[in-house]
Amino acid sequence: MSTGGPPTPPSNASVADEQHPVGEGQPMAAPSAEPKLPDSVKGLLAGLGGVAVAVITLLTAFNAVSWSASQTALATAEAAAVVAFLTACVAHLWPSTKKEPVALAGTFTALVATTLALMSGFDVWKLTQVQISALVGLVTALISVGTALFARGQVTAKQQTGLHI
Repeated sequence: MSTGGPPTPPSNASVADEQHPVGEGQPMAAPSAEPKLPDSVKGLLAGLGGVAVAVITLLTAFNAVSWSASQTALATAEAAAVVAFLTACVAHLWPSTKKEPVALAGTFTALVATTLALMSGFDVWKLTQVQISALVGLVTALISVGTALFARGQVTAKQQTGLHI
């Protein structure tokens, strides 16, 4: 549908292969241009998540632990956050891959938040609900700002010209 304005230049956003979808405003990358983690490392990292879920399931199914449903959910979320952070660390530090400070910062923030929630859910400390909410909110906000500043310090923004919204 035409809006009467100048024609919009063709976008390559509609052209993408299955492994490399093109993000909005990003040029299409060649499939072999991006360095990747070896398949064995990917398999190991994926397997960690599966093992964590299996262990938690076995512990709760055979009553090896007396966790409530919410404590089981917190333990599962913590395991997921740990695996995500480890994956981001490996991908960031692996010699043949691009550095990903934003993924590293985001998963670290998630790890801190889930650890605080886990500690609260398992009564590691004796705080009121209001104190727990304040602590989790404050620490999460501080970690979020700190990791955002870290990530921003690691990347260089490009100025966009001709941005069409």
